[in-house]
Amino acid sequence: MECTLAGNRFVENESADGGGAYLSYNGTLSLYDNVALGNTADSQGGGFRTVSNTGVHLEANVLLENSATTGGGLSSADTGENVRNNTIACNTATTGAGSYHASGTTTLN
Repeated sequence: MECTLAGNRFVENESADGGGAYLSYNGTLSLYDNVALGNTADSQGGGFRTVSNTGVHLEANVLLENSATTGGGLSSADTGENVRNNTIACNTATTGAGSYHASGTTTLN
């Protein structure tokens, strides 16, 4: 099964985890053409926090000026991740300002 999130804007949100969005799915997560701007998470994933047992595909997203303790732009715990043609910039975190990948294999293109 696949869950797709496309064309959304997550701006200036605050949360314990996943300031812009916390995405957990028992299948493949696909994120296309989304913007996460100026979001804050107390713990993980200022822009996006993803958890999937079969993988995550991120393409053409913009993760900008987000902050968290771990993974300012992106924090993930997935079995496989494909990150392609994204803009991940000006994020802040104690660990992994741009992104933090806790498990699985990550492919960056």
